Amino acid sequence: MAENELLLEDISLHPLIRKMIDDLSFNQIFHERLGVAKIQIAKQDIRKAIWLTSILSTSEKDEHRNLSQVLASLLYLQNTEDNDIGRACYVLFSRLGNLTGANLLTSQTSNYAQVSMGTLGDFDAYDASLLLELQLEKTAKTIQSANEEITTTGFQRTLWEQIGNENKVVVSAPTSSGKSFIIKKFLKTQIADTESYTAVYVVPSRALLNQVSEDLRNEVDIEHVTIKTVFNFDEDADETHRIFILTPERCLRLLKYRWEKDLKIDMIFIDEVQNVEDTQGRGALSEFVFKEFYKLFPAAKIIAAGPNIEDAGILFDHVFGTKGKTVETTVSPVFQIKTTVIPKSDNRLEFTISSNNRTTQSLTIKTDIDHQKNFNTNTGEGLKHLISLCGKGQQNIIYSPKGNWAADWALKFAATIDDNVKTDPFLQEIIEFLAEEIHPRYYLIPCLSKGVAYHHGNLPDIVRKEIEDGFLDGKIRNLFCTSTLLQGVNLPANNLFIPMPKKRHMALTPFDFGNLVGRAGRIRDSLYGTIFCIERKEEDLWSQEMYAKSFKKKVQTASSKSLDRLDDFINELEKKVDDITNEADRSAVVFFRQKYAQSPDELQEYLNRNNLSEGDIQKVETLLKTSLENLSIPHEVLRQNPTIDPLLQSELYEQIKALGVEKWLIASSDENPNLYKYQTEAEKQKLPFESWSFYWQLNDLISRLDEIFHITNEAYFKHSVSISVRQICFHARKWLNGISLRRLIEGDIRFHSNHTNAGKKIDPDNDDQVNDRINNVIKVNSVITTHLLIKYIKLLNDLAEPFLTDELKERYRLSFALPSMLELGTREESVISLISRGVSRSIALKIFNEFRKIEGYENLDIIRWLASKEELNLKPIYNRYLKRMKLLKSVYVANRQ
Repeated sequence: MAENELLLEDISLHPLIRKMIDDLSFNQIFHERLGVAKIQIAKQDIRKAIWLTSILSTSEKDEHRNLSQVLASLLYLQNTEDNDIGRACYVLFSRLGNLTGANLLTSQTSNYAQVSMGTLGDFDAYDASLLLELQLEKTAKTIQSANEEITTTGFQRTLWEQIGNENKVVVSAPTSSGKSFIIKKFLKTQIADTESYTAVYVVPSRALLNQVSEDLRNEVDIEHVTIKTVFNFDEDADETHRIFILTPERCLRLLKYRWEKDLKIDMIFIDEVQNVEDTQGRGALSEFVFKEFYKLFPAAKIIAAGPNIEDAGILFDHVFGTKGKTVETTVSPVFQIKTTVIPKSDNRLEFTISSNNRTTQSLTIKTDIDHQKNFNTNTGEGLKHLISLCGKGQQNIIYSPKGNWAADWALKFAATIDDNVKTDPFLQEIIEFLAEEIHPRYYLIPCLSKGVAYHHGNLPDIVRKEIEDGFLDGKIRNLFCTSTLLQGVNLPANNLFIPMPKKRHMALTPFDFGNLVGRAGRIRDSLYGTIFCIERKEEDLWSQEMYAKSFKKKVQTASSKSLDRLDDFINELEKKVDDITNEADRSAVVFFRQKYAQSPDELQEYLNRNNLSEGDIQKVETLLKTSLENLSIPHEVLRQNPTIDPLLQSELYEQIKALGVEKWLIASSDENPNLYKYQTEAEKQKLPFESWSFYWQLNDLISRLDEIFHITNEAYFKHSVSISVRQICFHARKWLNGISLRRLIEGDIRFHSNHTNAGKKIDPDNDDQVNDRINNVIKVNSVITTHLLIKYIKLLNDLAEPFLTDELKERYRLSFALPSMLELGTREESVISLISRGVSRSIALKIFNEFRKIEGYENLDIIRWLASKEELNLKPIYNRYLKRMKLLKSVYVANRQ
């Protein structure tokens, strides 16, 4: 080790720095939050600590830089009105390259970011050389994005340079490091500087589509950029700049287009790339999509990003089959104070702070509440009092492993807030929207009236987005949230409460835990966040071990994980997928069958890269060859549905050939006058399939698909939804007809209120039972109708298409439009156009109701019509949403100015 490195290591271990961090953390939590007497720290110790930290801040090691930042932040937080310390901390932040955080260093009399000639009191002086250093650092960390100057952190500056200079980049950085921020600024610059530009922004889930769409609309000049959340490439459209924001599932349509036609993509950004390790099917899909991106768009700039990935370059090489420039850091602009809370007997609470020094300090306080009894009774009961004690006056996220628990805990907490508290007007608008669009007795309504909310994957898109905005704007103070936080949803908070280390029924990994705790701390207004891990029983202590572990991990693709258990996995390769009980193995078997069917050579290369021996490779190839030897389906058709077993696809393909496509597709209404007419089952029996109503044709198709793919079993075992084929068809038809969620819910409640089966009958006056039905309807539409059913209808279309002439494709255009219509919840082209731009279905339907009042609306473009309006004759929440999305005239004008 070089002499300088030894010196830096010695400084990082210096007892004064360690003690200073402990004492300042004690003051920040125990004094500021709990009113315990403050530890007094001598001025000379502060002076010496700053001197040592100024040396440590020059280190190349993230561990040293993190230590420097924590000490500088705590010194400032405990001495906000001491200008000498404020100026010294600014210098430290500057040397650490964290000018984003440095901008928060202000007092009543000074803004330390505005450096000028002066003194640093007893510590130093702002002499010419120091001023020059600060100004040079500020210049070095300032980037130009279009017409905007942006001050960045050192990591952000490095990322900016690398994505500008390199064509393939992989990024590993903590949740709050600002990597997505830089990507969006880079996109803005590229669009401003080029005559044409097409980018694809891949998000891990539909929950992020609207958020990213809105963020990008606020970044770029939307008058000259088309932003879509569905791939719909119009070659004749006058569009020179395009951004497609897509999930891996929605990328399949883009791939199909590129397999058949030429398409130029300039940049592909993949957010949360670590999701390739998901073993429940989506990891294999992501791996397939990302590899195809590289094969089809080799010249495109590809950037993949995720948090805390060890050996990120190896992951990039494994996924894309090529090298990528690695940009990584473990330094975040904010730091977390890690706290453990244990409810004790006799109304006591024990708090333990775990510092970056890996030391702990504990304090037990007496309260007026029996927290131990409350937590033993119900987690929500315990949380409602603990949040009031530790998070009063601040914004808090309370993590919940399950969505129904999040709602229950939020209700319990909201009940503790005074009924006389006036509801914020912003939240009142959301409440009115929920009562109108969901149901007046929806449990989110009483929560929002108290500034409380819950957030999970089954909330309707518009509701989820309004909650996110309300929280980011400070209108919602307490948010009970599930693992949607782990999927990249940007919701930082002052405090994060974690009552149990689980994600649904599974234990949180250190990697997941690190991603979760990264949500504590809001860099726009705070230097730090606090984590409160709650250990309910002394024999179940988990947080200290979790705090001590590294949050970094080697991310392994879902397919390669199966090869780690090669002997067991080989036995699965011979089985039918229905006979494979483990979901991870089932997904991996499909992946390898697909890979072999499309290219045995590519499979061999893949197995070689996973270091399998020649003997093992031969075993795998022999089993795959034997199982697929009778496969008749063309590989160019097979690859369009990479998550569905080739053997089952082939079974459907043969049935389509045997029966004829006319028995598998639905003709448009001009071919079948009965299509949208009411038809009894008896009437149906007298007619051929082609003359059945839409409902009966769809029901029959789903039934036949269910016989092959066991769709209802997949709904139950994989998505926890018990549903029959008829119920799937019933929900799908209503969804396609553009019926609002409110009407769907009311119909469901009515049905179950009158149901004679005691197991299904509900009391319409029972709020719990009503909310169970509300949540069930939302889940069926978000999981079954708009996801699971689409997968198999799309497959049916893809397998049938090779048998069709152009004339038949026109005849069956309804069938080919069904997947998009089902996903977006409408048959109306204008509504589809709106939703494709990122507009929520609920709002798109409201807009369309206004639009179709115009005579001749069928010949108008709804997007241009919107752009000609200052506002619509709708409630404020709808107009606010449209303005935020920059779809109204007033926003266009403001944007141009």
